[in-house]
Amino acid sequence: MEPRLKVSLRFFIVFLSILIYSTHISCFNLNLNNYTVFSGPEDSYFGFSVDFYQPSSKSISVVAGAPRANTSQPGVSRGGSVFMCPWTSSGESCQTLNFDQKGDENITFVEMLLMAHKSNQWLGASVRTYKNYILACAPLFHWNVLKKKDEAMNTPVGNCQLLDMETGNVVNYAPCRELYVERDYANYFRDRRYCEAGFTTDITENGRLIVGAPGGYYFQGQIITASLASIMSSGSAFSRSHSLSNETKTLQRHDSFDLYLGYSVAAGHFNKDTITDYVVGVPNDLHTAGSVKIISGATEPLQIMKAISGTQIASYFGHSVAVTDINRDGLDDILIGAPLFMEQLSTQKFREVGQVSVYLQRKGFSFSFKPNQVLTGIYAFGRFGSAIAPLGDLDHDGFNDVAVGAPGSGEGGQVFIYLGQSDGLTNQYVQLIESPFKTLKDPPMFGFSMRGGTDIDNNGYPDLIIGAWGASKAAVYRAQAVVRTQARVSFFPDLLNPEDKFCQLHQSSTFITCFIIMACISVSGHRIPEEIVLNTELQLDRMKQSMARRTLLLDSNQPYTYFELSVGRSSADVCRNFTAYLLPEFKDKLSPIFISVNYSLADSQDAVLHGQTVAIGQTRIILNCGPDNICIPDLRLKAVASTQPILIGDENPALLIIEAENQGEGAYETELYISPPAHTHYQGVVSNQEDFTHLACGQKKENGSVMVVCDLGNPMEAGHQLKAGLFFSMGGLEQVENHITFQMQIRSKNSQNPDSNLVQLQVEVNAVASLEMRGVSSPVDCVLPIAKWEQKDFPKDLDEVGPLVEHVYELRNMGPSPVNVKLTLEFPVSQNESNLLYVFANASEELISCQTDYSNIDPRGLVKLEPSSTHVHHFNKRDLSQKAEHEQQWQNTVHVNCSSGDQCLQFECEAAGLQRDERAIVRVMSRLWVQTFLKRPYVNFVLHSTAHYEVADVPSKIQPDVLPRGKAETHTNIVWRRPDGQEEVPVWWIVVSVIAGLLLLAALSTIFWKVGFFKRNRPPCDDDGEDVQQLSAEPNETS
Repeated sequence: MEPRLKVSLRFFIVFLSILIYSTHISCFNLNLNNYTVFSGPEDSYFGFSVDFYQPSSKSISVVAGAPRANTSQPGVSRGGSVFMCPWTSSGESCQTLNFDQKGDENITFVEMLLMAHKSNQWLGASVRTYKNYILACAPLFHWNVLKKKDEAMNTPVGNCQLLDMETGNVVNYAPCRELYVERDYANYFRDRRYCEAGFTTDITENGRLIVGAPGGYYFQGQIITASLASIMSSGSAFSRSHSLSNETKTLQRHDSFDLYLGYSVAAGHFNKDTITDYVVGVPNDLHTAGSVKIISGATEPLQIMKAISGTQIASYFGHSVAVTDINRDGLDDILIGAPLFMEQLSTQKFREVGQVSVYLQRKGFSFSFKPNQVLTGIYAFGRFGSAIAPLGDLDHDGFNDVAVGAPGSGEGGQVFIYLGQSDGLTNQYVQLIESPFKTLKDPPMFGFSMRGGTDIDNNGYPDLIIGAWGASKAAVYRAQAVVRTQARVSFFPDLLNPEDKFCQLHQSSTFITCFIIMACISVSGHRIPEEIVLNTELQLDRMKQSMARRTLLLDSNQPYTYFELSVGRSSADVCRNFTAYLLPEFKDKLSPIFISVNYSLADSQDAVLHGQTVAIGQTRIILNCGPDNICIPDLRLKAVASTQPILIGDENPALLIIEAENQGEGAYETELYISPPAHTHYQGVVSNQEDFTHLACGQKKENGSVMVVCDLGNPMEAGHQLKAGLFFSMGGLEQVENHITFQMQIRSKNSQNPDSNLVQLQVEVNAVASLEMRGVSSPVDCVLPIAKWEQKDFPKDLDEVGPLVEHVYELRNMGPSPVNVKLTLEFPVSQNESNLLYVFANASEELISCQTDYSNIDPRGLVKLEPSSTHVHHFNKRDLSQKAEHEQQWQNTVHVNCSSGDQCLQFECEAAGLQRDERAIVRVMSRLWVQTFLKRPYVNFVLHSTAHYEVADVPSKIQPDVLPRGKAETHTNIVWRRPDGQEEVPVWWIVVSVIAGLLLLAALSTIFWKVGFFKRNRPPCDDDGEDVQQLSAEPNETS
């Protein structure tokens, strides 16, 4: 008889496995049963925009814009209004705020009449609050200027009004108002008559207003910023002309229009200074693929620092933007909505669902070329991503959370709640808020506007306002306290030996194998109730059917029990012990016995349970392991890196090949533990090779570190061998000295020799850089002379100089590593003290900054406040002049380049942290100095520019063996056309052509003679037959 297993009599806790089942939570901590509704006038679009108003000494209120509301303004129809709604749990009526009470206004200024029209101006289309200020904007506010018989036309320049709640003062801020009339706009390009300023707004943390004006500059769009203090001090009435100190704005570009810059705005920090920067949506950019521009708040005029590009045309990428620190790294992250994004189904058809792209800011103030995360809508035409609202830390887990509006989803609109975590947002929403307004005739558009991050009921958790302008309503959802629990299940003894029978069944003489189950629970959370009562359920051998369970509770002979457990907020673990036993007879002795504890809140009015709601432990039945009944495994582990070396910036995952073997007895609950380097993420296992075992692996935390754990078998039998491959993606390689280290070990639950040898696998890390550069001239050829060109010895503006000539260079990082690169561009401007190309602006750039001698930029001061555009002259046969009486002699082509001593303008540029596949673009804009070339007629010129690049270093501790360098060149041809538009045919061409023709004729004649062409008989015809008969008759007569 085999000896029994000796068991210790003292209690100890062994965790065989604790599994946390995270089920979908349809109701998180925003209370969906007890929300507050505020209503505005019917069909007023109340709730089109919303915000919290929180004065320093008073309770919090809700501010809602109603841009279609009627007001008491004389002669004004549906001018729009803004409502203040004091918050109570039952909801109170809203009061109209005292914004502009005047009707249309006329202002006389010298010979001009300035007219302000306020009907249908949409006051309240955007509202924002800051301390004691409330801002309301009317993007369709119209403005007109009449001057004698000319006018500017009645157009929507937009207007914002700022209300000081302490003094009651209201001031107007219409930054796009001008004094020009139509004749003035015909001569200048600065046309902001359709600005729609106030279409979107935001206010920075230090009280600076950001105004989006997507209609400015022929709908190119514009961003305008000014401090609230400066606006308030500017005066309450409309001034004759707009002028405000400390105001900054973006300038007009001359390359494209209809971009809608300023369609959405947000504020954050995206460089090393302390000045707030601006995130701006441009949904019609890049041929409607859309983009988002990050604009430096420290520059004047405002300049674009970075750009994020959309990938799908007509998706309205940039319709909404939001800024918050999602992953708690101290850096602001960006969320971008594209509500018209279309996903491709398995049927190859497309469905419009909407999308939100998440870009996590990296150290060094950079962003990945692709989004770190993508959230996609689930309902067709749901407009998912129409609104994005940062919520603050909704559940007090240390990470900021986000709400995404989908006003076209469900029955009237939906809002999805996502939680922040270390690597972004949760992939699955944790709460879905359905529109409570479903019985209305028109779509409520619930979720079109949202505002979060403010605790309205003072319970320590931020709340959320959701507007439904189609119903002219807004709802306030309050967050409840979040109770987090930690539960564990343990056993004594940890393994069950059927031979050890120390317990006796009630009312029976039968001895059985029994064990103790200990269920322990603790609670924690921010401002949770003093005592938490949990409804608890204990289930034994829960993976088996009811009739097949192998364990029962000793006191009830049932496999389950229900009880209440009261846990104090400040108390330690609360535990309950239960005695269970093994049935005397059962078949399955191999599979583990799972025991679970499920619990829920007994009273959920003031709090919600989040996280772990079930704890599962497992125990095993001891099997035969030799004479001592104790299994002693001998686990062996080997590991190699298939990917050597790893390249910084390479997106391909690294492959580790693992070989495991058990040369001893059976190992129970055998697992492979891998501790990857920092910023390394487990991707999956090799599954397409026959000799590789497909392991089940997952990630878990151990002592604050993330571990990858793979199941190797339970038990891992004696003599068992396996080989597996695991993929890991690498990050943070910039801080690596020379290699990274994976630490791994096989562990089992056996009491003796449970673990394998410890393997430390070092993988070499290298940096490799590769770049390419190309240049292009626009246009490639300039044809002289230019038709109807009036030469002027002293040009007064750029149009009188000559056509526009641009040299553009694109420097692309082929990767894989990011680089810091320097670029020198040499651009020819004159030869022999004669102007050739007149540079009138500093080199414009993207992802690169350039410096030069600014005294050589527009030295004659020809650039006006808003320069007009000039179309490049293209060669056209209709422009040919009449042939000159005396033909001029053509001369050789003259090459002008910076290496031959000609005068050039040099630009020194730097691109810091250029990522893989990013392109740094430098553009030099100039005008061709036509009169210089007219002095030397019929002399062709080739104007060469050259750009040299050199990689300074790689932003990592490991540097490449070779730092790339190279150059590119482009040129512009100055070509003269002949007076008659035709090229002269040389005489020798004619002589050669005649001789060749005669030789060809002689050759053909010889060939025809050789084949008997000239000796052939003519074929007979009808007339020939009669002649033959007559000839044949003549001899008969003679005879």
